[in-house]
Amino acid sequence: MGEVEPYLDRYTELTGRRIAVDDLYWWEVLGNVKWAVGALTQSRRHLNGEERSVELAVLGRLAAEMEYELLDLLSRAPV
Repeated sequence: MGEVEPYLDRYTELTGRRIAVDDLYWWEVLGNVKWAVGALTQSRRHLNGEERSVELAVLGRLAAEMEYELLDLLSRAPV
């Protein structure tokens, strides 16, 4: 979507708190992991027959996208 620095600068202006890009990176990794686990949990409801739903089934597919996102993020991990 673009560079993150302008957003962090604006956040600092509004809150007075400076967030390091490296700190933000780890929150992005955590957010993707949480979303992938949530998507898999929802798709499991469909696969187990607990609640048949195309929407829940599609969420299982999104977990694979989160996996690719995580692999990309980890390949760019700050040192």
